[in-house]
Amino acid sequence: MNIKPWKKYLFYIVSIFCFSYLGLKVTKMYYAQFYQFKESKFIYYSILYIVSYGTIGAILGLEYFMKERKKIGKWTVNISKIVIVGVPSLIFALPLNLLLIDGISVPDIIMKILANDNLMVICNVILGYIIITSLYKAEEKEVNDLNI
Repeated sequence: MNIKPWKKYLFYIVSIFCFSYLGLKVTKMYYAQFYQFKESKFIYYSILYIVSYGTIGAILGLEYFMKERKKIGKWTVNISKIVIVGVPSLIFALPLNLLLIDGISVPDIIMKILANDNLMVICNVILGYIIITSLYKAEEKEVNDLNI
């Protein structure tokens, strides 16, 4: 029996549980402060939220990244993947910040959908996964003598 894969997957699951716990603690602190003082440090908690749950997505894509790291070539970023999937995930990961922006009117039904903790967690995980898997090594192609 090969122990190395067991250790790797044990590390993955322990890391995921630790970052999930961190995310739950951040969420609890955020809501406690918001309900007690009717204000909160949204930027601070948003960054912690992305770091805690986004790291889970990055851990899920870590195996892909490790395979890419072994390849020979120049690191490249898949911009289309980040723009099409990553940016919307970032926007949906931070919907509570929309409540603070003056002059923006968001219909209640849309706000109820966006201000959902489950959606925020899922979008943060997707964001972390998209960021880590959008990095890849483009294999360098050698140009040999042209046969004319």
